[in-house]
Amino acid sequence: MRLLCFLVALLCAGGCVRHKPGHYPADLVAIDSLLRSDAEKGWALLADYDAGGLSRTSKAYYGLLYTIAADKLDSVFQSDSLINDASYRLRHDPMQHARSMFYSGLVRYRINKEDTVAFQRMVEARNICEKYKIEEPFLRGMIAYYLAANHLFYNNCTEALTYQQEAIKYGSMQDDTLSQLADKIGLSSIYISMDSLDEAEKILRSLPPEETLSLDFQSHIYSLCSLLSELQDDNEKSLYYIKKLLLPDFADYVNEAPLYYSMSSIFHNLNMPDSALYYGEKAIASIKDTSILYYEAFRHTAVVASELKNYKIAAQYFEQALNLSLDYAEEIAKQRLIEIEKRYDMLRVKQESAEEKAQLHKYIAILVVALLIVLIVLFLHYAKHVKRKAQETEIQDNLQKQKVASNALLLTLKYNAEMDERIEIISNKENIANINIKNELQKLKKQTRKVTLDNIYNLLVDNELMADTDELNGFKFTKEELLINYFMNQGWDNKQIAQIINSTPQIIKTKKYQINQKIDGKSTPQPLETE
Repeated sequence: MRLLCFLVALLCAGGCVRHKPGHYPADLVAIDSLLRSDAEKGWALLADYDAGGLSRTSKAYYGLLYTIAADKLDSVFQSDSLINDASYRLRHDPMQHARSMFYSGLVRYRINKEDTVAFQRMVEARNICEKYKIEEPFLRGMIAYYLAANHLFYNNCTEALTYQQEAIKYGSMQDDTLSQLADKIGLSSIYISMDSLDEAEKILRSLPPEETLSLDFQSHIYSLCSLLSELQDDNEKSLYYIKKLLLPDFADYVNEAPLYYSMSSIFHNLNMPDSALYYGEKAIASIKDTSILYYEAFRHTAVVASELKNYKIAAQYFEQALNLSLDYAEEIAKQRLIEIEKRYDMLRVKQESAEEKAQLHKYIAILVVALLIVLIVLFLHYAKHVKRKAQETEIQDNLQKQKVASNALLLTLKYNAEMDERIEIISNKENIANINIKNELQKLKKQTRKVTLDNIYNLLVDNELMADTDELNGFKFTKEELLINYFMNQGWDNKQIAQIINSTPQIIKTKKYQINQKIDGKSTPQPLETE
């Protein structure tokens, strides 16, 4: 019994013992709050903080805050070991676990934008938020924003739109106008990719005046406006925004090569081959690596040169384009391979997550079944114990009643014997001849017998061995007849019954006959049904 109780307690405790979330040093919690409003000051406090005496969980929390501060200050990450430790140590605190998983993915994304694990961790962070109903606007908005960017990169516009709308929803819950602006710019970019040009233009028109925004935001807006105008066949407007982007103020925010290439394409569409050739050559000169754009620029410029009948320059560019075609094909193959690998990795992560959930459900089911089995065993054991106790109590009560009845019967028999002995002594001593005196003695015997019958009857009734009624099976009986029937049911013979009720065996036999005659008129004595 004790072992079973111990097992139940152990099984229940196994599912309940967890690290209590939110138990971190108060000064670190204060720095966490400060990072939201003043990242530089929070970074300075973290840099001077002595984390040597912290517990492992608190050190992990410190690592998370350090990573957040570094990201806010646009620091260059070399490794994700610090945040990885946080994502493991903080797994028992849903909120901090989700934050650490997101920043773990963000650090990997900062190190390598093609890292598939980065977005897998962001997906895991979102799943944690969904599971534990975490609705912290900044965290949910950031997760949705980067997931939208990832899906847009792989041209999954529908998924990108869903996540971007989620980012806008959580952005509206914050007072950060810059985040809201970034979310709107991201949404317009997705609409352009989906060819929903009217929706994209509506969003771009709703943005604040350009002169009130930073150069970074202006560069993004001009790029989208240029692309939107080109898709709307408004080449002059597209050139207007491209020329703005080529101003010296935006040199740190834009890549000139694709801008020159776009200008060359626009001038080519406007039947201005000289300008198209000029900007095509500028695009080739601005490209610093052998990217796909490099090949496209050579090919495009060669086509423009051939239209101008400058076949020597066209031949040179075609030759260079031909040399780059293999690199171009290889680059496309690599990109397709990377895309396939990323999709495969995402499917694998989903499958592993589903398998982990299935395994967890299996363990939970086994634990529940084990608990049920233990509880059933305990219940059956308890029921058996209760039943045995009830039986023991009932036996004890019956034994006690029988003991009381036996003692009373013995006292009654002793009393009857003494009375008979006294009457006999008086009869012999006085040598009574007087009829009146004999009659008195006989009368005394009858009274003694009646008292005996009453005492025995009351004794059996008081101890619940016989019902207090003179009616049995629909017939009226005397107390003497009821007593005879009771002792007959107990297996007593005529002599034993006669001795108990102060009678003779022949009278008992006659009484039995009379009892059965009352019931059905048969001469064969049969026992009555009694309680």
